[in-house]
Amino acid sequence: MYKTTTDSAFGAMKFDYGWCKEEDISFFGKTITVEVLAEAEVGQPISDIQRNLYTRFCNEIKTLSATALEALRAYYSENHPFIIMQMDFPGKLPEPDRITDIDLINMVIPKTVFFPQDNLYAILCDSPWEPQEGLAIIICDDAVSIGIQSEVL
Repeated sequence: MYKTTTDSAFGAMKFDYGWCKEEDISFFGKTITVEVLAEAEVGQPISDIQRNLYTRFCNEIKTLSATALEALRAYYSENHPFIIMQMDFPGKLPEPDRITDIDLINMVIPKTVFFPQDNLYAILCDSPWEPQEGLAIIICDDAVSIGIQSEVL
């Protein structure tokens, strides 16, 4: 049986491999179900830093969604040759100057909002651009960057 808690910011959470729950969020113009994960060792509570970052995420999600889309567009443009090498079907990828928001949204699928013990958080995404490691939308202070998931895990 999982240990459970009701956190003042996160609400009902269970301990599996950290404190986690599923939550519906509106991101990239659509409602999706993601896992919310606060990193913790067995017996460790959710930290105040994680609570503050989760509250900020909830309050700024609309702006964050738009900023993340801009960051994904820049990442795609800068890494287009590498992305083509990673993909199983590179002939179907638009050139950077022709990619649309819909193309980006369909190729980057948020799965987890991860709150590590650091002063940042990340939206972990499945993407054919990085099929082995997955992409991460990394939020630190007011900066949004794109990287691979191992940068934050």
